[in-house]
Amino acid sequence: MSANTATQSSSSVENLVRSHLPLVGHLVREMLGRLPAHVSREDLVSAGMAALATAAKAYDP
Repeated sequence: MSANTATQSSSSVENLVRSHLPLVGHLVREMLGRLPAHVSREDLVSAGMAALATAAKAYDP
């Protein structure tokens, strides 16, 4: 894989993550009402963003 191909791949992953970030926020809002009070919003957002990044890297169009 050339450096240019790796850069394009990295760029496409970043674009995929950025375009789906609002979904993380939506899911966090939906879940907060169903989880115990000790679960923080920040922890949910962090887990959601990590899952989104993992999914974007694994995505094969």
